[in-house]
Amino acid sequence: MKQLILTICLTFFYSLVFSANTKDGDDQKDSIIVTRKGFKRYEKIVLKNPKIQSLRIINRHGNINLKGWESDSIKVEVFVTVDAQGKEQAEEVFDYITIERALFDKQQRFRTVYEEEFFSNYPFTVDYEIKVPFNLNLDITNELGNTYLTNTNGSIMLKAEYGKMIINSQPDQINKANHQFNLKFIEGTIDSLHQVNMSVTSCSLQLKAIDKTTISSEYSLIGINNCKNNSIKSFTDRLNISICDSLSIKGEQSIVFADHLNTYGFIEMKKGNLNLTCTSSIKGIELANENVNTNLHFPQKLSYYINGEVDEAEFIHPNISNLKIFREGSKTSFTGIIGEEKEPTTSVVTFSKYSNLTFNNY
Repeated sequence: MKQLILTICLTFFYSLVFSANTKDGDDQKDSIIVTRKGFKRYEKIVLKNPKIQSLRIINRHGNINLKGWESDSIKVEVFVTVDAQGKEQAEEVFDYITIERALFDKQQRFRTVYEEEFFSNYPFTVDYEIKVPFNLNLDITNELGNTYLTNTNGSIMLKAEYGKMIINSQPDQINKANHQFNLKFIEGTIDSLHQVNMSVTSCSLQLKAIDKTTISSEYSLIGINNCKNNSIKSFTDRLNISICDSLSIKGEQSIVFADHLNTYGFIEMKKGNLNLTCTSSIKGIELANENVNTNLHFPQKLSYYINGEVDEAEFIHPNISNLKIFREGSKTSFTGIIGEEKEPTTSVVTFSKYSNLTFNNY
């Protein structure tokens, strides 16, 4: 009898807890839909809890499409699609895939979970369609699928592998948060963010309108356009950089094209190619290259101090007669002032070993 009373009390207690959670604004709907390609299980969860500060999604084998909106609520729709001939075959796959949901310390979490013995004879995907408040912080992991995080102003932590990607902030706004990206085998764009710290492997990326980038990259093609301050560690990459204030590169076996460098450049490379064009506002260049064919371009009317040395290489400058040249063995040192100003505000210090160093006017 006591056991029965205890069971009834516990059942009543848990029902109250569930009811309380529902009253907080949670709404969930499930259904299975027949499609042209098979069957789709649909889950919809709406969270109307403004206390949530961040959203964490962990997914594999599908797409994540997340957009910011003006509402305070979070809407998550999950589509598990199975390309099977019959409903029974599709349900065999559905039974092994669940979407876990939990709230932990003001972070709402969703995770795609595959049972340990999961195997599918049919093509399938797990796709998330998400709407969140503009300023919600995001922690996203996605493997084997596309990731689109758009119209958001919160901080972003993203780990993505094998897929396409688009990340941007609200139109005409710069997302002022700091962001962490770990990307492998990703093709995509990142636009209008404040500060980005990235680890990149075997990617093709376009970065646009970012205040500060810190990049560690290998085996990648990266375009950087109108990003103010850039610090890059590069291995076997191709970097195309246009319009930046400062540029720091430490690289090996990379090809670098940088155009419209406005203030400072600090470059140390081994084995590769460097083609750098500076504007008339340039303040300083420090360069130390080895086995790197180096071409530097400066405005013809720019005045600057120049000091440097080449070792087992040729130094080429259109105004070489204005410089003092010292040769000793395989080394050639040079110093002087280029231009009409007697005390220039721009300084160029360059060292090159085993590859030619060429200055050009434009």
